[in-house]
Amino acid sequence: MIMKFYLIATAIPILLSSCLKQSIPDAMLGTSKHTKITATLSYEINGNLVNVSVDDADNQASNFHTLECVKLNGYYNLSAITDFGEFTFNFFTDSLKVGSYNYPTNSGGIYVTDFHGPNFVYYPMDKMNFNVTTYEAGHISGNFSGVLTPQVNNIWGAASSVTIKNGSFKNVPIFY
Repeated sequence: MIMKFYLIATAIPILLSSCLKQSIPDAMLGTSKHTKITATLSYEINGNLVNVSVDDADNQASNFHTLECVKLNGYYNLSAITDFGEFTFNFFTDSLKVGSYNYPTNSGGIYVTDFHGPNFVYYPMDKMNFNVTTYEAGHISGNFSGVLTPQVNNIWGAASSVTIKNGSFKNVPIFY
């Protein structure tokens, strides 16, 4: 009877392991053969290149994500945070889809980036235009451009003097 119990206790993990197509050592170590997805965000801000890249973007540290898009109450927030600055864009929609998203020119005071100084959509000629070109398997990709106004020491700089061009983002994971 005891021998039968041990035989069954040994057979069940082997059977479950083969059913899940994962080896017992892999299951015990928490490893699998998942594909690591690299997420990127890059753009030029007044001619200065900004690049953010994250290997294995789906498995970033749970308390700090370098590059992500998070579903919040009534909008999605795309953000990139590094030691050198941060970038953020809010998609004001309950349901993110492939398409164009823009900050209106009269939105005033919407923070976008502090790579090379804090910059906002503030004056009527300022704008940020985002295009989500793909949304697959919980990841978004696309492009963006914009014209912003700097703010230094709580004083607005020259209106619409900051240009963002050649902006792109690829495989940015959506977290809910």
